Amino acid sequence: MAPEILLTKPYNHLVDIWSLGIIMLELAEGVNPYRGMTLSRIMYTMKNEKAPRIKNKDKRWSKDFLNFVNDRCLIKNQAERADTIELLSHPFVKNADDEEHKDAFLIFITEYFNNPKLKLNPNKIEVATPEQQ
Repeated sequence: MAPEILLTKPYNHLVDIWSLGIIMLELAEGVNPYRGMTLSRIMYTMKNEKAPRIKNKDKRWSKDFLNFVNDRCLIKNQAERADTIELLSHPFVKNADDEEHKDAFLIFITEYFNNPKLKLNPNKIEVATPEQQ
């Protein structure tokens, strides 16, 4: 949940950009940065500490990916956070080497935000069918 929601401040569509950043951080690091925290601890962390970041200890993530997540999505001040137009023109998306993978990524993100029944599991990504809902 974006900092502005947790801290009961006015918010807009940019909360979804924060969520995208958190999802990408989770996929990259395999863990939610707030895992195991109580709601009050999360709120304290949101208010008093820096935003979570992909640490890239093993140097396997590109500069464009790190910039996209750490410096454009996971910005606590929503006035400084990127919007969808900026993200779609970001080098991480624009310079994708493989159009098939870029399309799959954009479809995944679209389905994620349009389908609250999305199921993530470490082995594959599944979207619940109407029969499963």
